[in-house]
Amino acid sequence: MPNVPNRTKLRLINALSGLTVQAFIMQDDYTYDPDHDTISEVLGAGTELSVANYSRQTPVAGFNAVQDDTNDLAEAQYTKVLFGGGSGLTAGQNMRHLFLAIDSGNDAVDEVLAHFDIGTGSGVATNGLDIEFRFNGVDGTGAAIRVID
Repeated sequence: MPNVPNRTKLRLINALSGLTVQAFIMQDDYTYDPDHDTISEVLGAGTELSVANYSRQTPVAGFNAVQDDTNDLAEAQYTKVLFGGGSGLTAGQNMRHLFLAIDSGNDAVDEVLAHFDIGTGSGVATNGLDIEFRFNGVDGTGAAIRVID
């Protein structure tokens, strides 16, 4: 495999900058498969969360592309994504997978950008509270998508 210069990695990440991104959660009946390229393909293999107060969300603070010459990578940074809107996610379902995907309004063509495993076994149960996912555990910027070689 050829080596890729850091600036080229940054150009690949910058290709995401004009896209609207959405986050969604799949329940514990889904098993991650890297061949699932679109939201429809993911939904065809499992169940999206559907408790009261759940809806797909846009990551907070938009998009920031960063070139990291020290670690030889480029990354798309987001701060966090919040589900529940202050009213909490009603109890009764297990959250297991968080996805970032393009949001054009058409699940059949909206491509998956990243997958995050958010638990083991049956995942994390909804419990009436909001849930916030912070990338890299910080409330500033965190890497959601990285290009490395």
